[in-house]
Amino acid sequence: LERIQIAAQALENEIPPLVAKKQWTKITGVLTGPMGQLSSTMTLLAKLADQPDEAKQKAQTVKNDVFAMGTATTNKSADDVLKYQQLAIQDLAIFLKSL
Repeated sequence: LERIQIAAQALENEIPPLVAKKQWTKITGVLTGPMGQLSSTMTLLAKLADQPDEAKQKAQTVKNDVFAMGTATTNKSADDVLKYQQLAIQDLAIFLKSL
């Protein structure tokens, strides 16, 4: 769970200021660094959940949000990065509640 907390903090606190400064490379670094462990951690936690199929589906939603953030970063679309960042925060909370 510590990895998820680190990823969530990076998602909430590091992404918006980097978007404001249009530091696209640093955003990619956050997505591949602290956020990079998120996918494997969620997969592992989903397997341990009471309803693993449901948890796996919710984990995939978060992964899709993060992937969309990466695509938006590549396209240098600040509004889309922030839109998917908010979705990822919400969907991560939903995933954690499903455990």
